[in-house]
Amino acid sequence: MNSVDALVDSLREKLPSDELTQLEGRFSYPLNDPLEKLNGIYRAQNHLTRSQVNEIVQWKTGGRDGERFVKENKDDEVKQFTEAAAHLADNYTEFPERAADCLKSMKRVHYPVASAILTAWNPNEFGIIDIRCWSALHNLTGLKKFNRGKRTLFKQDEFRLYILILRRWSDLGGVTPRLIDKALWQYDRETSVRR
Repeated sequence: MNSVDALVDSLREKLPSDELTQLEGRFSYPLNDPLEKLNGIYRAQNHLTRSQVNEIVQWKTGGRDGERFVKENKDDEVKQFTEAAAHLADNYTEFPERAADCLKSMKRVHYPVASAILTAWNPNEFGIIDIRCWSALHNLTGLKKFNRGKRTLFKQDEFRLYILILRRWSDLGGVTPRLIDKALWQYDRETSVRR
């Protein structure tokens, strides 16, 4: 048994599928989640436009980076990066960080926004990495690797571990990575004192 399997087994004991589903049902992230709408569009176009990615940037950053994203990224580059990321996501599933790193080539896109874009592409393979989800993993496991401290940016190895955890949990629990990330976010919201 590898370390991800052992970690997921422990997490599943603490949050079985029925509890994940209940937590996801109470999910209360700010409204206007564009991911479901953009999933069909992304699939049909095989890329996203700058304005479509900006919807995700605005939503995920609470509006902080939207204006700068539009100013600092060109339409054709956004199309190129989102198309390449979709290809990488589908063809290199064992390396989810490749698709995210491709998206991070755009300015104002870090792992949380990249994970949201990838979740719009395929919520059955990706979920959104977020400080609340990471904090939930820390609270559920007590492991130091999930203690963020004062750092604000996620690293590549943290993104990879997170996606592998979500995928394995999804495989064993019969729920999507997106449902799990919503449940983790809500779990942290309900159980943690906000910093």
